[in-house]
Amino acid sequence: MSEQVKLTIVFPDGSEENYFSEKGDTLWKTLEIIGVDTGGICGGTGICGKCKTKVEGAVSPVSQEEKQHLLPDEIKMGERLACYYRVDKPLTVVLNKNDNLAKSNLKLKFYNEKKTHENNIKVKKIFINGLDANSPVTLQERLLEGVNPYFLMLNPDNYNELVKLDRAGRPTLELYAVILDDKVIPNISKEKENIYGLAIDIGSTTISGALINLENGELVGLKNVTNMQRVYGEDILSRVAYSTIDQSNKDRLQKLLINNINSLIDSFQKNVCAQNIYKVVVVGNPVMLHFLSGLDVSGFGSSPFVGVIADEFVLKANSIGLNVNEMANMILLPQLGGFVGADTTACMLNLPYNSNSNFLLIDIGTNGEIVLCKNRELWATSAAAGPAFEGGSLKCGTRAIQGSIDRVFLQDRKFRFNVIGNTLAKGICGSGVIDLIACLRQVDCLDENGVIKNNIKTYFDVLDENNYNEIVIINGESTYNGYPIIFTQEDIRQVQLAKAAIRSAVEVLMTVAKLDYKDLDNIYLAGAFGSFIDPENAIKIGLLPNVAKNKIKNIGNAALDGAILALINKGIKEKAKDLKNITKIIDLANTDNFNDIYIKNIGFTAKS
Repeated sequence: MSEQVKLTIVFPDGSEENYFSEKGDTLWKTLEIIGVDTGGICGGTGICGKCKTKVEGAVSPVSQEEKQHLLPDEIKMGERLACYYRVDKPLTVVLNKNDNLAKSNLKLKFYNEKKTHENNIKVKKIFINGLDANSPVTLQERLLEGVNPYFLMLNPDNYNELVKLDRAGRPTLELYAVILDDKVIPNISKEKENIYGLAIDIGSTTISGALINLENGELVGLKNVTNMQRVYGEDILSRVAYSTIDQSNKDRLQKLLINNINSLIDSFQKNVCAQNIYKVVVVGNPVMLHFLSGLDVSGFGSSPFVGVIADEFVLKANSIGLNVNEMANMILLPQLGGFVGADTTACMLNLPYNSNSNFLLIDIGTNGEIVLCKNRELWATSAAAGPAFEGGSLKCGTRAIQGSIDRVFLQDRKFRFNVIGNTLAKGICGSGVIDLIACLRQVDCLDENGVIKNNIKTYFDVLDENNYNEIVIINGESTYNGYPIIFTQEDIRQVQLAKAAIRSAVEVLMTVAKLDYKDLDNIYLAGAFGSFIDPENAIKIGLLPNVAKNKIKNIGNAALDGAILALINKGIKEKAKDLKNITKIIDLANTDNFNDIYIKNIGFTAKS
């Protein structure tokens, strides 16, 4: 048996918990198993330098590799790179109050518990004959008679609970039965119990969940957590590549998703018992759904990029380890096709796709998904935007966490910044980056090709007086660790690549549909990132078409909204299947002149 080393984690609230690491493992691996997000994005390979972690105790000497990423004062403060630090002696890890605490950005725009809902799970009062000592009949036989025509599927524990109520001479037992799919009874109890359903949206960066009372449609719980898979790569193809190296890698990525969802369920258990969750609906991009189900993802790693499933897929939720009732089905909604997943299907369930309207649905993320509706015709595609809009690949980029700059604006010709949580700044997230670039363009410090101009020193300090490739947007005295927040020329290039991917995908769909931007009724922005960007600034940098601002609508987490619809309304699943059948998938790789379109969209110019 391998030697174990004690690890003490000090949480931001001052509480402490003890864990054990295998001697010689990296601190990164240990924290990942525990469920602590280090902020790293390269899967512990030592490339990104973002897994800075404060350690105390009998620490080992700093490696040369760590010195390449850590400033001297950071080393003095006890900061180490978790991916390089080997745990060989008892250690204390101190989590900073700003460490990866996600911004609460979960918004449901369409959910309304008063909407008519009709699902196929219900609770029904039943009566069974009591035990007659003179003519004894087993409890099972009397139950079967009482629940006819339903099929009885009780587990031994449930029978044993009912036996305690079944006394000789008692004339009739009044009980409550849970009925699934109008056919099966998995549970019978003395008291009426609430029944619940779980809706899940698995994004590349964030997993969102909603707990719903299936009898009245009440929203009981709503929460999101970081998708811990991100430590093995910000984009889905990196995770596919990692998973195909070894079966254990694929199993690890599945287990991370299951642990994430179970942590959501645990947080909801303050209000309900997990055994009362009888239905789970999951949406997400195709790769995430394959990982969750334990399906082979290698088909997504090379052309023609085809997975194992695309239609609705149903399995028992506890067969993969979800902590819900053993009879609960987990339903994956249909994927539209290619890399356009069930999350987009779920979004569309909230929109007027079957009316004579023209609209764009854009989900801006690592894997951008775009749908165009023109008079009931639908086209869809995906765009590999990369992680820039979610803080990845940027020198001081972060997700939308406490301490992130999420807004930048000009006031009296001076740059002003809003920091999430009104705390010391830690970095800049995607919405802040879009604002910053738009403001730099406004004061003519950035040309349309994305080159920083020499007048930048009017507004910001630069790290090197001989060039302007790195500008200081926040000085060290206003940051959580005392070091400046830098925005670089390379950061701008990463944003240009992401922007061009999304905008080019939009242009291809508009061309295929022979539709002009002026004929669009609405542009719907879905997802967490779309909820927080400033549409006007997104237009200024060329990310969104130059349409009237009132046509651009934030629809929040419409994917989770759609999953809830499928949870509480049994007719919605047929609409989801219909959406898959009528949507034409456009493969950008096979589109004529796509490279020319992409290059044209690299620049920061507002255009229709």
